[in-house]
Amino acid sequence: MKDFVCRDISDRDFPFMNQMLLEALADSIPHDSSGQILSKDDFKNRITGIIIESTNHIPIGAAWVQRNRFATLFISILPEYRHRGIGTLLLEKLYAKLAANGITEIFLSVHNQNIIAINLYKKQGWVVMENDTEFIQMKLEL
Repeated sequence: MKDFVCRDISDRDFPFMNQMLLEALADSIPHDSSGQILSKDDFKNRITGIIIESTNHIPIGAAWVQRNRFATLFISILPEYRHRGIGTLLLEKLYAKLAANGITEIFLSVHNQNIIAINLYKKQGWVVMENDTEFIQMKLEL
């Protein structure tokens, strides 16, 4: 992993994270006509996360938790960088950051056909809370 650098999310990552969400969830969640899913208010006040970037400072993935009623996990990695252990690295860094900030449990929703992600989450200790016809809801205690 020497070709990549992890760092905390900053204001400059707002466009990248919105783009990652749009690509992953465009048909699943509402967004305004500008293509914004995250609001700047949410970004500044409710998000804790990690960005991974190439050594030339180009973002290639992110993992973050949005704190509303629950702490909900989001993770996205550019397709050409998947299957290299980057997701595992991002999540491990994020879990440590969340635990240091007093967050004790996090939740996620994953498409039930995304077997690679489901297996990764189970390997890391996530438990299935609900499994419907399209999505699996999972929880992790930190």
